[in-house]
Amino acid sequence: MAAPSTVRRTPAEDALIERFGAVRAELPGSAEVAGWREAAFERFAEAGLPHRRVEAWKYTDLKRLMASAAPVAAPVADLSGVAAMDLLAGVERHRLVFVNGRFAPALSDAGLPEGVAVTTIAEALGAGDKAVADALAAASAPIAEDAAVALNTAFLSDGAVIRIAAAAAVATPIEIANVFAGAEAGAATLRHLVVLGADASADVIETFAGPDLAYETNALTALDLGLGARLGYTRLQAEGGSALHLGTVSARIAASANLQLFNLMIGAAVARAQVFFAFEGEGGNLDIRGATLGDDRQHADVTLMVDHAVPHCTSTETLKAVLGGEARAVFQGNILVRQHAQHTDARMMLNALLRSETAEFDAKPELEIYADDVQCAHGATSGALDENLLFYLLSRGIPRAEAEELLIVAFLGQVLQEIPNETVAAAVSGLVESWLAARRGTK
Repeated sequence: MAAPSTVRRTPAEDALIERFGAVRAELPGSAEVAGWREAAFERFAEAGLPHRRVEAWKYTDLKRLMASAAPVAAPVADLSGVAAMDLLAGVERHRLVFVNGRFAPALSDAGLPEGVAVTTIAEALGAGDKAVADALAAASAPIAEDAAVALNTAFLSDGAVIRIAAAAAVATPIEIANVFAGAEAGAATLRHLVVLGADASADVIETFAGPDLAYETNALTALDLGLGARLGYTRLQAEGGSALHLGTVSARIAASANLQLFNLMIGAAVARAQVFFAFEGEGGNLDIRGATLGDDRQHADVTLMVDHAVPHCTSTETLKAVLGGEARAVFQGNILVRQHAQHTDARMMLNALLRSETAEFDAKPELEIYADDVQCAHGATSGALDENLLFYLLSRGIPRAEAEELLIVAFLGQVLQEIPNETVAAAVSGLVESWLAARRGTK
């Protein structure tokens, strides 16, 4: 008789199990919430951290990349240094700030515009709000088997619930700022819910920032667009250079709703942004743009899944990367067109600009089509700067470093100029230009 197999856990997996045992009794929520936390962690404990034999994580072997796991981040008493980590300083917006995974009312706006209601996850779960608990469970149910989502469900302690009333038009963007602060590394787990009523319109920005510590962020943001709603969602990930970032976005798009999403990845040693979209009514539209900027030994993964489950919907995905040093960017994209989703129009393009011979770009665009009256396409390219264009600029007296930056900004322009809000677009362009300037002359 064969001996029973034993699972060899990594130090990070052992630390996560120890972390959950230490904090499980302190996490907010009813007995029902505690039950689905336990179930989520059991799923993680059984499967462990994802590795290269897990298809969805083929290029991001978290079992290898995550050497250790930090304890739950401690609260920060002195918040004076948090203001310096404002990625959008000077941009008019309403702010909801979370520091080390906890809401910071002193740094957040006291008043929000008419038609916008906000509560926090910690408050809602602490008060036994079943509606919020059910919404949290629904947000993760379709993707519950994913390891990052399972850990988010198990450890989540706070986040924002933003409800925008039907027909409300919110003129000023709302920012959800996720900041890590302090001198000790820790782990912050957040979940945010953004719900738009029928025909509502808003712009939401989510930012991530922190110091150069080996801290961890695991955030899940659920977007729920009602009939005919419009949401511009901009996600800016500029974590500290030694951080681990696991970010998940899930969206449900009702009939005739329009979601414009922009994702910028410039921070963290290891980062993964995974996005899951599902069309739930005819006439929906999804436009995804993104830019990944990496150097040194950064590893950045953007993985997306678009589920065309109903007819007459459109989706466009345009993602670009600029890589130097030994940086690695991963783009995985799957467009699923179900049997009854006739008249689907879905297109995906992945482009990478490699500034060094040691940078790496892994692209895996996929179409899975079960309908016969559709227009679908995908493509991927990678290469270096065009020497002819570079020579043209050099011949006009532009220094080489500045000429390269001009060409890189032009390369990224296709995605940067499509950010829904003009003032936010200008701020993001400034972040990109600052990132390039800081690396001027390097490869």
